[in-house]
Amino acid sequence: MIKVKSTAKAMSIEAALNGIVTPLHLGAQDFWKEKGHNLTDAQLGQ
Repeated sequence: MIKVKSTAKAMSIEAALNGIVTPLHLGAQDFWKEKGHNLTDAQLGQ
């Protein structure tokens, strides 16, 4: 992916949700919780 888009170097699991203010679907919520992320109320659709 880095060969296609140089900004891919900056991507990480740790920072993936930074700035996401829209609700995540239930499968994505489970994925991120399993990775140890605390989701915001906005990301949970509350």
